[in-house]
Parts: sequence; C-alpha cells; structure tokens
Amino acid sequence: NETQIALYACYRPLATLQGAGTLPASNASIAGRLVLRQVREPAQEAGIAARLARLTPISDEVSLAVQAQYEQHPYPRWLRAPATGGAHPLALRLRMLFPHADKSGTVPERPSLLIAGCGTGWHVALSAPPNPDSRILAIDLSRTSLAYAVRRAEESGFPNVEFAQADILELGALEERFDVIECAGVLHHLNDPAAGWRVLLGLLAPGGKMKVALYSEIARRGVVAARRLIAERGTAAALRGMRAARAAILALPADDPARLVAGTVDFYTLSGCRDLLFHVQEHRYTLPGIGAILSELGFEFLGFEFEFAATLLEYRREFPLDAPATSLSNWAEFEMRHPDTFNAMYQFWVTPKARWAADLTHSGSEGT
Repeated sequence: NETQIALYACYRPLATLQGAGTLPASNASIAGRLVLRQVREPAQEAGIAARLARLTPISDEVSLAVQAQYEQHPYPRWLRAPATGGAHPLALRLRMLFPHADKSGTVPERPSLLIAGCGTGWHVALSAPPNPDSRILAIDLSRTSLAYAVRRAEESGFPNVEFAQADILELGALEERFDVIECAGVLHHLNDPAAGWRVLLGLLAPGGKMKVALYSEIARRGVVAARRLIAERGTAAALRGMRAARAAILALPADDPARLVAGTVDFYTLSGCRDLLFHVQEHRYTLPGIGAILSELGFEFLGFEFEFAATLLEYRREFPLDAPATSLSNWAEFEMRHPDTFNAMYQFWVTPKARWAADLTHSGSEGT
C-alpha cells in the first residue's frame, strides 16, 4: 500500500524494490510522486546520460575522484525551478551591478555563456530564462548530474542550452570563446584551482566577464571543525558513516564550532551531507589570497554579487570612501567583523586587465 511504499522510500531508493517499475506513478498522490522521483525519473536520466556528448577526456586524479562522488551523489537534487521573474539579461545585469566597469568593455546584448561546472542544472535554471537568445554551453564532470540537468532543462524549456561532459582542466583545446563565463562553487574542487582558472581565462572573448564563487576560510569554520571531527573518528563517506557523523555532531554542545553545520539544509540530506562534510577535494580562501591570484592571472576585480542588498549597504556605511566597493583589503576587514558575510561563498565578477585582454585578442587572431 501507499504507506509501505513511503516507508521503504525513506530508507532505500524505490528503484531497488522488486517490481518497482510496475508501481503507478502520478503527481496525484504522495506514493505516486515518490515513484516518479525515485523510479521513473532516474530511469529517464539513465537514458539521457548514455547519449550525452563528451567534449574532453577526464584524466586528472582529483577530477576523477570528484566525478565519482557526483556520479554517486549528484548535488543538489532540486525539485522546483528558481524564481526568475524580473531577472535582468546578463548585459543589463552587469551594467547595473558594476557601472564603474564600463571602461573594461561591455558585454554584448546577447552574450554567449559558458557555465563551467553546471552540476544538476540549478545555475542553468537561473541563467537561461533571462537570456533566451544567448548561446549557453553547460559542462560538468558527472554524467549523472548532467542527465538530471538535461531532464530539468527539457521540462522547463531551455532550447538554447547545450550540455556536455568535460573537465575544466582540459577545456583549453576548445576553439569557441565566450562573452561570459560563470564558474560557481567549482574551482575549489579542482586539484589546481589556479590552473583551471587560467584555462577559463583563455576562453574569454575580448571584453569578457567571469563570475567565480569560492569557499571562504572564515565562513567555513564550522565545516572545518566538523571535517576534523570526522577525520579523527575515521568515518567513511557511506550511508552508515554519514548518519553516524550527523549523530555525533548533533550530540555536541551547542557552542562547539562543528555544531554550526547542523544549521544548514545540506546537513540533512544524503547528497547535501556528502558535498558539505565528505567532499573528496576542498580548497578554501581568504580575500588576500584571492587578491594575489587575481594579480597573478591578470584579472581586474569588478565586485561582489550578493543575494540581498543589505550587505553592500552596510559595507558602504562602514567604508564610504570606497564607492565601487572593490577594495579587497576593506572587504577582508569587513569579513573579520562580520564572519558570516560570505556563508554562500565569495561570489564575485572579474575581467582581464587591458594588457591581458590585448594578449588574448592577439592569440585569438593567430589561431584564425
């Protein structure tokens, strides 16, 4: 009956139940929706994964480990598309965010977009609706994650998005150049984030802009403490181990730093917990460290992007002389005073400095 189906689904995927393929699937009931989510949709995604294009080989040891993690636990498994009503097209959005950046070149009204590390497609669902006339390429290591993204894109109607399997580290051979590259929550999972970043720099068209999101060392202090506890106990990244780790963390005193992770949504789902506490590769950053990388790669920092305006308003109250809000030293001081500012990662935009942009244009002309 429906209750038994729901109870089984709480502990094991319904697809493992004998005869699961014959269960009725429908949005009209809880059990029917469970069959859709855990039996029909995974079967559909398996077919999609089998036909996905592969742009590059994947040979780096860490890339292979990250790929294996997300093949097993694609993240996030989102059910409802994000609200994009009122969202602005990329060109307008960038002009509104960074009016001081016009001197670095403007993005075309219909920019080509590379989403480097699209995962299960949440980022695609944010970027595609406001930019229906843009050519969008979304790549990821994991075919399982990509298949989820393709299914959701087909359901939502994003005909201008192309999905393919690729490793950022191997994308240098790609001939296409992009007006905008968005790489959110990805570089810090590479073996050598700066190497991946350098590859993406080479894929920018003249005047191009890049959005990057990286973990903050300060904001991830709870994760660091929890991962230390997990390492000390030798807990494995398997179902039993993740449940044991969560139980151990919930048993900690309320003021223990590791207890901070219990306040996150990801802590309570299997794929979320794996991504949060058991990831096979994680780099974290400070703002001075990011500044050094930007200088080394030849990027100009355009500014942070926040979901809510309150953070930027508070920064400008504390640092009124930094009108464009681009001083990383000021932001480092601000983060020390407000350590939860970048809980959702450092999310910022950059563009190649003039000399680098000229070099990119020159190298592109040589290849034609």
